[in-house]
Amino acid sequence: MDWQGREVSSPRLHWPLAEAIGAARYLEAATRQPGYADWYATFWRVADRCFIDRQGGSWWHELDTDGRPACTIWPGKSDLYHVLNALLLSLLPPGPAVAAALAGRAG
Repeated sequence: MDWQGREVSSPRLHWPLAEAIGAARYLEAATRQPGYADWYATFWRVADRCFIDRQGGSWWHELDTDGRPACTIWPGKSDLYHVLNALLLSLLPPGPAVAAALAGRAG
């Protein structure tokens, strides 16, 4: 969006949504403010409804303005990094680093 609220980019990418899922989870855990849990649930509903490909697996990388899978940036489903982070952040306590939190769960 630009400063006047007009759309400047039409593709809908999966990674901002995955980042929002992780951020909402961490903010809720760190602050205990219920509004963040509401956003977390809302973001997961959007992911489930729009981005998760239940037939082919994984998430669609990009959707067009009508919510259909698109490939104007690159073809296929090439990036799971952000999805993996959203899933990991859902399981871990808030902290300075995901790697440190995972290391503490090993064993």
